[in-house]
Amino acid sequence: MESARVASHVGGDVLTLVFLGWGTDSNALRGFGMEGRNVVALWDYRRLVLPELSLGQWGRVDVVGWSMGVWAAEECMAAMPDVRWGTTVALCGSPRPVDDLYGI
Repeated sequence: MESARVASHVGGDVLTLVFLGWGTDSNALRGFGMEGRNVVALWDYRRLVLPELSLGQWGRVDVVGWSMGVWAAEECMAAMPDVRWGTTVALCGSPRPVDDLYGI
């Protein structure tokens, strides 16, 4: 990812990774009740490489993917099988973003 932003860090052992849609930045999270959570927002998928997040330090990593972020989340999660993945949510996206039957 070219861009990532830690929206909050409040302690605890659960991190929420939010893979945003193409052309979106962390401002899209305003008003979604992310206060009180450890949140990292990710966007800009020109290079599909997660920033240094030390995901292994977390007891659980929850994932939310929106639009093109669904595809990016699936790709990143598959590349890191040792992370303790928790809840995963896909919103308005597909692991096949350019597909006549399944894509967006």
